Amino acid sequence: MNNIVKFGYVMIIFLSLFFVVADAYAEMATPFEVKTRPFVFIKDINVKKDFWKMVVKVRDKWTVVKDGREHSEMVIVDAKGTDAQVVIPTAYKAETDKMIEENTTYTLSNFLVLTNDLFFKPSDNKYKLIWTGGTTTVDPNVHDIPDNDLKFKPFAEIVVGKWRSDLLYHVIGYVHEIGYCQVNQGVSKKLQVNLTLKDISDISLNCTLWEDYAAKFIKFNNDNKESGPVILMLKYGKIMEEACFLFYIFLLYCYI
Repeated sequence: MNNIVKFGYVMIIFLSLFFVVADAYAEMATPFEVKTRPFVFIKDINVKKDFWKMVVKVRDKWTVVKDGREHSEMVIVDAKGTDAQVVIPTAYKAETDKMIEENTTYTLSNFLVLTNDLFFKPSDNKYKLIWTGGTTTVDPNVHDIPDNDLKFKPFAEIVVGKWRSDLLYHVIGYVHEIGYCQVNQGVSKKLQVNLTLKDISDISLNCTLWEDYAAKFIKFNNDNKESGPVILMLKYGKIMEEACFLFYIFLLYCYI
């Protein structure tokens, strides 16, 4: 009989504790269920975690061919004007090509953050973002991010060596002279245009356009009937120093 009484007391205490805990959980559950992850800015991301959520605009997007395989890369920018490079591996390229467009804003979530050790960096951000199977982009053009002016690299800074060999730059100038052109493409020959740009300070910069960009310039030059100067804007150009202190731009984007 005593054992039955003791068991009854134990059950009463257990049930009392159970309902106290249940009530406390019920009060806490609703806030947790409706709580959403806060937005962060690009400057806030780091390698300590992968669960981020940001509002960004796709500034530029392009295809990279390496070892016969294609993957995508893009530069995103947030409302504060901070940018970062995003690498989309081959496995996700076809899918993202259908849903991601340039000059469009998105809510970007869940991506891998790594130190940016790429040889060619279109962004000087110390981190790069890697698209994964859990990465999502939603809310196209729901958010408003204004366009930011491009930051062109002054020719004067280039000729005195104020540039990084691993960073890609934007430059703009007028075509002063057209040099050697490889206009016939073959097995061992790539389309090539060498030209000299000048800026408003009359500083010269030697540039080389390859393949699609060379073809685009050749067509424009052949079709152009106007006598005025030709303004050339190069985006994401690679600066290289030659033995005679000439500087060449190899680029990803070309606008005439």
